[in-house]
Amino acid sequence: MTAILVLLLSSNLNNWNDDFPLSIGNEATGNRPWQGQISSLYLSDQALADGSIATAFSNNRAFFTQQPNLAVSLTFNPDHQLQPNLDSQVPPLQWQGLAPASSEKSALLKNDPASTQTGQPGVFVNGDRWLQSTGSMRAINRRYRKSNEFTLSALVATDRLEQNGPARIFSISDGPFYRNLTLGQNGHYLSLRLRTPLTGDNANEPEFIIPNVFTDRNWHQILITFAHKTLNFYIDKPQNKYTFTFEPAVTFPTYYPMLTNNRFINPKDFSLLKYQIIFYALTLIPLGFLGGLLLALLRLTKHLNIWWIGGVCLVPALLIEQLSMTMSDRPLQLTNLLISTIILLGTTLVTITFSWRRLSKSYVSASD
Repeated sequence: MTAILVLLLSSNLNNWNDDFPLSIGNEATGNRPWQGQISSLYLSDQALADGSIATAFSNNRAFFTQQPNLAVSLTFNPDHQLQPNLDSQVPPLQWQGLAPASSEKSALLKNDPASTQTGQPGVFVNGDRWLQSTGSMRAINRRYRKSNEFTLSALVATDRLEQNGPARIFSISDGPFYRNLTLGQNGHYLSLRLRTPLTGDNANEPEFIIPNVFTDRNWHQILITFAHKTLNFYIDKPQNKYTFTFEPAVTFPTYYPMLTNNRFINPKDFSLLKYQIIFYALTLIPLGFLGGLLLALLRLTKHLNIWWIGGVCLVPALLIEQLSMTMSDRPLQLTNLLISTIILLGTTLVTITFSWRRLSKSYVSASD
């Protein structure tokens, strides 16, 4: 029970670092470049409600610039100039590497055929030039840590279909190994790294990936929300929604080093059942074994009945599910309850059968 409580309490943003800057198109150290275009980036310290998602897609800029909890607003006007509409607590962005001269404005779009077709403004970044805040995102990092939720919206187009690392579209980080939040490209996958006490300083245990996003050079609207331990991914339209919840059954491998080497989770094709079976087996088989020993003793003294078996198997399963419901703010999940009850019942009955035989022999020998 204590382990489950720790897992539930660790699915938050409480360990975000105040001092990390914002980088667009690279890491702060300049060694994870992304080649492509960004038309807009919005970050809010409040998760959008389901009813607002459609509006966020249909009228992206007007919608986000009117949000009261907007923390970062970066857009580009038709002349491809950076238009930061930032809260006063956020430092301005500056070009790193080879900053484009004013005569190069048109070159910012030279590698994106989709942009010339749609007229979508955007800034071009690559390994030679990227954007970075002049100071840390201290105020924003603190707001996220306090709210424990966020909304991320980005309109991006890759210029190379094969970029790995993942290549950083944007990152709130201090280099390749320490970060709060990173959106990236890894081949055709969209990559998200979100720092929590469970995912670690590099936010890659696990790393979240959505396949088949960067299969062309067209513009893609990406919207991600996090609240109540749940991540929602929306790709290009509200209907393309993929969800992941930080359940104890999924997050427990963090405490088993042999299971946490470059772990990826694809919310688009995710099997929760596998994790549930492994998790409840590891946590409940020892409890079922101890319960079986107790019931074997009761059977030996003629006090065992079906109510004892039901209590030993069902009460712990109910307590675990109730704890998960309370901490995760979610309804009852019968699948969790059924899996845990079956594991407890099976372990208990097997233990009773084998233990009673041994105990009965010892009891008879002692009586003689």
